[in-house]
Amino acid sequence: MSIKEIWVDCETGGTDVRHHPLLQISGEIIIDGKSEEKFDIFMRNENQVLDNDALKVIGRTPIEIATWQSPHEAYAQFKRILGRHVNQYDKSDKFHWFGYNPRFDMDFVREWFLRQSDKYFGSYFWTPPIDVWMLAMYGQMRQRADFKDAKLGTVAQWYGVDVTRFNAHNAQDDIAITQELYKKVCEVLCIKH
Repeated sequence: MSIKEIWVDCETGGTDVRHHPLLQISGEIIIDGKSEEKFDIFMRNENQVLDNDALKVIGRTPIEIATWQSPHEAYAQFKRILGRHVNQYDKSDKFHWFGYNPRFDMDFVREWFLRQSDKYFGSYFWTPPIDVWMLAMYGQMRQRADFKDAKLGTVAQWYGVDVTRFNAHNAQDDIAITQELYKKVCEVLCIKH
């Protein structure tokens, strides 16, 4: 059986999965170590609150967001991508979800599925997700007090990733940073991937 990875990062209009919208889902699909597809999907909010502080962090405005496709159109696009790589009716054919604090992203995507009347999110993804953040913290337990915070950029720099060549809070760049961090963490923890 192939090992299917999906590296995901989302940008949202806030931190509350029930009240704030998913605005961007980006990712890379890797099957047996080979990159198969990258995606970057934007969607407008419908009936959810946009938190101004969250919009400042991601550098977006409500006017810009209003021009994006509907959540339903974005959902259909995402499902087509998933369907090219996973058979949702085969219980043994699923993606391993990778990310930095991926539970946050996974919860927003699961809620997005539910808003589209799709309760079969678990047909595509194994749980729990692979959390690079937790692995990184495990690898640096003795130095944990030395970290100024646990943000992706801070932790990646600690492990020697040059984050200056990336745009923070751009989902595609956050995925690239997380992937580089994962490689460094695997070296420290002697994990063969």
